[in-house]
Amino acid sequence: MLKCKVWEVNLTIVREFFELHKFLVSSLRKEKGRRKGVFDLWVINTSPIKTIPNFFLDGYSVQGIRYGLVKVLGWHGEVFTPSLIRRVEDLGNLGELGEAEREAIKRKKDFSRILVLSRLPTSSKLREEVKRILKKQGIDHVLTFDYILWAIIEKLKKKENYSSSLLEILRVLKAYNMIKNPQLEFPTNY
Repeated sequence: MLKCKVWEVNLTIVREFFELHKFLVSSLRKEKGRRKGVFDLWVINTSPIKTIPNFFLDGYSVQGIRYGLVKVLGWHGEVFTPSLIRRVEDLGNLGELGEAEREAIKRKKDFSRILVLSRLPTSSKLREEVKRILKKQGIDHVLTFDYILWAIIEKLKKKENYSSSLLEILRVLKAYNMIKNPQLEFPTNY
C-alpha cells in the first residue's frame, strides 16, 4: 500500500475549495517540498465581488477576497481552542513572511492572511477569543475543514466527471448516496 502524506491531502482539499470558488491557486512550497515561508498557498480571486469578508469565512464572503496567503493546519482530531492556539508555534511566525510570500504579495495591498483549521469551539465566547488571538497574530480570516468539505460536496454534480481524484472520489460517494448535500446539519461555526 502507498504511504500518504497527510499534509498533501490537506493542501489538496484546500486547493480544491479555492479552485471551485474560481481562485487561481499556487503552492508556496518549493525546493523538495520544504517551505520557503510560513504559508502554504497563494490564492488569487479571478472574479472578486464587492463585499467585506467575514473573519470566519463562508462561501459568500470568501468571494470578497482578492489575494490571499493561506496557512493550513489540518489537525483533524483537534478543536482549536484559545489555549491550543497559544501553544501552536507556527502561528507566532505569521508576521514574518518568507521569500516566496514576499514575492507573491509584491505590489498587492489588498491581500489577506487566511488560516485553515480543523474545527472551532462551539461556544460563541470561545470563538470570539480565538478570533481576538488570531487577529493579534496577523490572521485576517479563518476557514474550517468541515465547512470546506461541505462546500466542496455541495458544488459537486453526481453526473459530471472531474479531473481531480479528490473530487471524483467525493462525486462517486455522493452518487451512491453515501454522502449527501448538507441541509440543516450544516456547520454552525459561522
